[in-house]
Amino acid sequence: MDRLIERATGGRFTHGNLLNYVMNENFQLEFARSVLDARNYHVLWIHDYRGLNAEKDPDELGFVQTAEVYLRALANQVREYDRTGVIAQYFIFLDQNYFEANGTRMWFRVLEDPLRQHLSLPKGYERMEQRVAEMQQELRTAVAGSRLLQAELQQYGESWLRNRIQVHINITNPSDFSFVGNHLAGIIPVPDNVIRDHRKIAFYDITEADPTEGQAMYTGMGIGEHYAGANWEDRAVIVKGPSALTVKNAARRLLEQQGFKPEEIPLPLRPLPMGANYERKADSVADALNRFARGWTGAALELHNETGYANKQINVEKAILYSLMPAGSLIKVPDSLWQSWLYGSLLAGSALRGCRVLIIAPSLESAPSSAPPTMARAHGLLSALLVFQNGLRGELDRAHGVLRVGLYAPKVGVNDLAGRVHQGEELRGTWLRDVYPSNQAVMREMRRIDTTRREAGDSVQYLVASDTTARPKLHLKANFFVSEPVWRRLSVLPEWGPVLRQYFKYLSRSEGDVRSRGDIRRAPPELVRAYHNLVQALDSTLKGEEAQKSMAYFTIGSTNMNYRSMYLDGEVQITMTGWNTLPGLVDFFLLVGLTEWPDTQEKLDLLLPPPGGMTRSMARLLRNLL
Repeated sequence: MDRLIERATGGRFTHGNLLNYVMNENFQLEFARSVLDARNYHVLWIHDYRGLNAEKDPDELGFVQTAEVYLRALANQVREYDRTGVIAQYFIFLDQNYFEANGTRMWFRVLEDPLRQHLSLPKGYERMEQRVAEMQQELRTAVAGSRLLQAELQQYGESWLRNRIQVHINITNPSDFSFVGNHLAGIIPVPDNVIRDHRKIAFYDITEADPTEGQAMYTGMGIGEHYAGANWEDRAVIVKGPSALTVKNAARRLLEQQGFKPEEIPLPLRPLPMGANYERKADSVADALNRFARGWTGAALELHNETGYANKQINVEKAILYSLMPAGSLIKVPDSLWQSWLYGSLLAGSALRGCRVLIIAPSLESAPSSAPPTMARAHGLLSALLVFQNGLRGELDRAHGVLRVGLYAPKVGVNDLAGRVHQGEELRGTWLRDVYPSNQAVMREMRRIDTTRREAGDSVQYLVASDTTARPKLHLKANFFVSEPVWRRLSVLPEWGPVLRQYFKYLSRSEGDVRSRGDIRRAPPELVRAYHNLVQALDSTLKGEEAQKSMAYFTIGSTNMNYRSMYLDGEVQITMTGWNTLPGLVDFFLLVGLTEWPDTQEKLDLLLPPPGGMTRSMARLLRNLL
């Protein structure tokens, strides 16, 4: 399967990667850590950096990342300049459509000229103004105190200094109404401005010299309040290793597409010769992982859908995984915009071949994008899949396949671990026995979740306050795949008990007081030991041909299950294999319990009301733009 994906996409699975799973608002903390950790350069390639929140007030997290992260990082770099001789370069790539729509200009003016620009905010936000001014003054003081910078200032002048001490803002895909076509929305002329860059990546210090330098983070989230708090369900993954190197090449292609000449590409993004020991260092990481768990080499693959009518590698990989996983495989596909009839058809076909397919879309209350045409498209597709699931039940049973349509409908906040587990315990259904074999160790840990939570000693806390009347929004852009031999053996192991207990404690600590949340990349020793025992147990039961036929994939990125992501927008996706998928396996187990699984049209309509005729017609016409 790996070779098929590589041949079809032109990408390559590389080994020796360290991968870490990031849940919900912890992305904001990990992003801040990445900026402060950068020593040579940092790139934020994002579609959303909020200047204004939903109420059109200055966004709290946009402010924090600007003042307490970027300005602090610049000041730290300047203070160390006399010793290191290096000031890291900071870059932001942001599509103009989102830049204008989200009021980002007020923060970016400060970041682009932090030594001179004055922030002016509406009345009532003096605290933000004052804090930004304080951080700017810290930066000016650091510049004045650097003997090396002052000497260079005398030699090169003020404009050089301002260019040196800034975040380099790049607003991409500028508006241009010159190109209009009639193919995106029927006979309605639509300009190419509807084609956007939707990628969400942060990376730093990645270099061809050493695979252990720097890291990349892939996500569905942006910078802003609504990506945090109790009501935002999302994920990210941190990659350190050879698979992250391709993002540097992708960033360079982005600038070339914007008209940059080779000599205008920033130095950190220019290609370098591969280090003499690059492969050896990557192999040493893979060997260390393999010693921990046989067959674990940290394999991963990064793919992109280029913006506009360019290469769409992600589509090809999805088509392979949706149509070629072997019979008996478990496939879970949650998404915030489930609208693609093509992908739905491929998954339905896999169910008829004997795969167990769980499709999860948000209910109306949990949809992050709930415009009537968008919901109309989702309702039409999910209704068709429901007819398929019920009408071909005999054929599915004979193939031992499962196709279930689920609607994410949680009753508690995204960090309320105990509440999420309790809701999952309530889920009952005969079809679940075809997917989840009984495991008493798992059930025992779920029943004692309140005790585990008390042992962890943390209460539920969030970075920002949320509307307590609103339901969490499913913005998850991740897929999970596991073949039958490994799932059948793995799911019943009693070693899952200690794994779940330690994992629940780990989640409790990482979702408590912000000040006590540690580096997500450092798993507690107890959790590591529990995972190791689970791996060893599976290794002792999975032998010979079964082991050879075992496979698992986990994907995370920015792409949605809609036609925009398929052929208009720029998107990114990282694919992990083997033991790297374990965190996703546990997480998606809980996700199933937060989902309602209607078996009739009436039950589906209660969670996702049917659209009117006019809305349905408009949605069909605009399907490529939704």
